[in-house]
Amino acid sequence: MRIPARLTLVAGACLALLSLVFSYGVAVGRLQLFPYAEIRALRRLVFQSHDGQYGRWYKTREAKDLVSRKGGGLAELSALGYLGGYEPAQETGGAIMYDRSRVSDGLTLFSSGHAPVAYLISLDGEVVHKWEIHFEELWSRDLPFKTSDEHKQFIRRAHVFPNGDLLAVFEYIGIFKLDRDSNVLWKIQNQSHHDFAVASDGSIVTLIRRHLTRKELERRYPGFEPPYNGILDDQVAILDSCGVELKKISLLEAFYRSEYAPFLSSMQSREDLFHANSVDIVERCHGQSAIAVGEILISLRKPNAIVSVDIEVGRVSWMLSGMWIGQHQAQLLGNGNILLLDNRGGNKQTPLKLDHSEVIEIDPLTQEVVWRYAGSDESPFFTHQLGYVQRLPNGNTLVTESTQGRIFEVTTDGRKVWEYSSPHRAGDDSGLIATVMGAQRVGTEDLGFLER
Repeated sequence: MRIPARLTLVAGACLALLSLVFSYGVAVGRLQLFPYAEIRALRRLVFQSHDGQYGRWYKTREAKDLVSRKGGGLAELSALGYLGGYEPAQETGGAIMYDRSRVSDGLTLFSSGHAPVAYLISLDGEVVHKWEIHFEELWSRDLPFKTSDEHKQFIRRAHVFPNGDLLAVFEYIGIFKLDRDSNVLWKIQNQSHHDFAVASDGSIVTLIRRHLTRKELERRYPGFEPPYNGILDDQVAILDSCGVELKKISLLEAFYRSEYAPFLSSMQSREDLFHANSVDIVERCHGQSAIAVGEILISLRKPNAIVSVDIEVGRVSWMLSGMWIGQHQAQLLGNGNILLLDNRGGNKQTPLKLDHSEVIEIDPLTQEVVWRYAGSDESPFFTHQLGYVQRLPNGNTLVTESTQGRIFEVTTDGRKVWEYSSPHRAGDDSGLIATVMGAQRVGTEDLGFLER
């Protein structure tokens, strides 16, 4: 049977159109053309704003267990979102004291994904002090740069001073300082994100970022082949105690001018080149270490690397990768070792089934893991995103399991001596728990404002 010429023409046109759409779809992903950014924003909205809840929430382990008991398949699991490896949370939240004699004294400071708040809690879980500031009290909703509405809903990182002042960031928007009554002392709309550190002289080191166009990159960094739309360059900004910027160091520049420049070739296809997520000021070190006093230790999540940057010359002086996946909160200890949270990437929905996180202490000179905590079958530990660790004065380690809204303290022999679970729940059967952004134990001697 002879096919009419018009039908053949229409069929050919449809095939050509489908081929064009497919080719452009591939180009969108590889070259990050329009609507690449819009699709990513929509994806964040779908997967990180559960059941109409604003802020940062994740499914509890009990939600995953419920699906398993009902025989849910892959589609059902995917529909629930971040599920892998979750443990049933306490029904009402709060603190559990397992061994008071071995707990490090002090109060615990943390910010929560359910609201723009920061809390100081006692060891029994009682709120001793609270700071709260809404985004609209600081800045206009019409920002001069792109950001997600999600990041306007919670405080990402906080630091308390002895007089009750609180330094904090709205992620990818800015850094600000409040007094003990949550009044604004100063604010900077500089796209601060993830982390900051306060030096002994009061200066502040924070992570910021800016967009560099492909044309600018080709002009300034010959041999570096960026994606079509350019990159997001993480930078280290040094501020004085009043928030005035003193210096800025580009991480791309710091790599490009160092002996580690060839490492850039493995990252140049990504828009979010480094995704820096922690910064630590090295002011003292009592043991031998690969990192010198006066340098800044930075965790880079995307290349699974930690680096040290020489502030004076603005250059990467040391780097280590390959021992962790998607890590957070690298910090130099007094003995010269490095403590960090190894998220181990992904979750149970990934092919490699990386379903638990670890806290590790490594010797940067020998690359030996000298201590680790990985939870157990009875007490799982897994935060595929975020997370925080802190070595305490008594040698214990405070761990933030962010995606389960949990903070706990473990001894050197891996024994859990204290635990706190967020009471902030939402969704059906309280199946969502507010993310804990990062907890720090603070000695009461450093919190004189509470005595007044």
